[in-house]
Amino acid sequence: MMFGLICPLLSATGVASERPLVVVMDGSGSMWGRLPSNELKADVQRNELTRLLRELPDSAKLGLVVYGSRERTNPKDVTVLSQVEPLSSSRSRLIERIQSIQPLGMTPLAESIRVARDLLLRGGFSAGDIVVLTDDYDTTGETPERVAEELANAYDIRIHVLAVGASKRDEELLRRLAELGKGSFRSARNASQFREALSALVLGALSASPRQRAEAQPTATPQEGGVKKIRLSVNLVRDGAIRIDGLPGVMGSIEGWTLRSVDGTRSINASGNSLDGIPPGRYTISFKVRGFPEPITFNQEIEIKPNETSYVRLDSGVNVEIAQDLVNSVLDYTVIDAESNRQLFTVRSDMWGAKFMLPGKYRMMLSVRGFDRPLFLQQTFSVVKGEMSSVKLSSGINLIPDKTAEESVSRITIRDWGSDNVVAVMASDMWGRKFLPSGTYRISFLNRDTDREVFLNEPMVVRESSVSSFSVNSFVSLSCIEELKAAVESWSLRESSSGRLIFTTSDLSGAFKFVPPGSYTIFVRNKGGSQEIPAESIQVASGERVQRALESGIHLQPEEMARNRITSWTIYAKENNLRVDSLGADLWDPKFIPPGSYRIAVMDRITGTEVNIADSVSVAPKSIVILDIK
Repeated sequence: MMFGLICPLLSATGVASERPLVVVMDGSGSMWGRLPSNELKADVQRNELTRLLRELPDSAKLGLVVYGSRERTNPKDVTVLSQVEPLSSSRSRLIERIQSIQPLGMTPLAESIRVARDLLLRGGFSAGDIVVLTDDYDTTGETPERVAEELANAYDIRIHVLAVGASKRDEELLRRLAELGKGSFRSARNASQFREALSALVLGALSASPRQRAEAQPTATPQEGGVKKIRLSVNLVRDGAIRIDGLPGVMGSIEGWTLRSVDGTRSINASGNSLDGIPPGRYTISFKVRGFPEPITFNQEIEIKPNETSYVRLDSGVNVEIAQDLVNSVLDYTVIDAESNRQLFTVRSDMWGAKFMLPGKYRMMLSVRGFDRPLFLQQTFSVVKGEMSSVKLSSGINLIPDKTAEESVSRITIRDWGSDNVVAVMASDMWGRKFLPSGTYRISFLNRDTDREVFLNEPMVVRESSVSSFSVNSFVSLSCIEELKAAVESWSLRESSSGRLIFTTSDLSGAFKFVPPGSYTIFVRNKGGSQEIPAESIQVASGERVQRALESGIHLQPEEMARNRITSWTIYAKENNLRVDSLGADLWDPKFIPPGSYRIAVMDRITGTEVNIADSVSVAPKSIVILDIK
């Protein structure tokens, strides 16, 4: 008699007669595949489910779950998009969320069925239907058939399956899943079949009447004539709810959030700023922030009470801004706890703009394109409750090469001007705009085939909100005639005023070497020679390429007897009798000497004395003087 009166009473109080339904969408990465009709699986699912939602009546009670759409390898990646509620209040929100789903991860069918079951039970329904959309079988190692069978036996909840372009083997497994779940199985290989199958499953599921979960307490009161009137008090069980608000920029950075019960028995994924139908208890809540690799866990527990709404306010964050012309120079940034110096997380995508962060004091470390080491921002930044903190990256350098610089420079080093500590070394991707904190720096360049860095003459000052530029466009090159290639060991470039060595190289190919604009002297060392010979003074201006060649020299050619007596020979300047070079090895090869007048002397092995063999030898440009010794 009691059960005979409960259902009419529920119907009379205005509860809709449609059976509640939860649709489980496929957000796994395989949905980027195509059906035999060449239609994209994800597009067919999205379009046809949207079409059906627009056609269903407002009274239809429907919940929505998606799996595999957030993390690539998480076997528990199931997100609740909507609680079970009439479409009159959720239709537009559901359609918007369906359109935003991007397939990514695994196929956790067993976990999805459990989440869908919990949605029905938390909504107060002990009867209902679950329609699972999938293109393959569970990929997490679980057995969804066992979950479906347990569910069908314990509750009046049926599991229906729509296979979307699945393999024959997977279709057999999915058909078995539907059978054990006491539901229907359909398959589709094109959009038309999908539309027909989805409509049949959803409309068929909504057509039966539900059994509400209720607590009924009958009380009997006597009536006249001894007839008893039975009164039923029906109390629908209601769960709690949560609402999230905060600073405008912060709320825009939240992609989703997860509630986890403190006792570890329950985990609920959600998006948006509200969620209803949460079982009472204590929870932690973590937020997936746009661009952050790991969720941020809120720093206090949330208590969900029956029939009450709990509120969470996100009122702290940081706005990371970068100048538009520096965006491409930063590869990622790492946030560091300033107190413990512990690295918290690294952001590699969607890096800029407002982000939710817990209050605290932080430092930032950046990876700059081309830099061989991370770049630390010296200043800390504080995230304060009730405020949006700001980090602005607006300063930098711009090294502008011409084609010659790209060919000649093999490495660039940036040093702090005051401490001379190396800030960064670039061996590739050296040119263009790079973020660099404001400060004063020394910039040096290593030319190919040289032994030392070439430093700019002046410091490079980088100011806040500006980019300091330097054009790498002044060069020098040295070549030599064929007769002297075997004779010259190396050449050096020195600053004319101070004699400071700029670089030394054995490269006589005529390849250009970068030098800052200035006055220089070229020095040459012969093989077997005792000292460098000043060859020529040059002036290098900005944007200029100075080319020089070694084209003059002396070649001693003694007869065999004289060759055996000579141990070395020396070249003296005729004008002041200063020694230009002394040759103690490779004596008989041509030797470079700049145009001019010279005295030549040899060391006699027998007498041990130096003997003049030519008091005056004139070396003209582009000529090699041959001295025969008999």
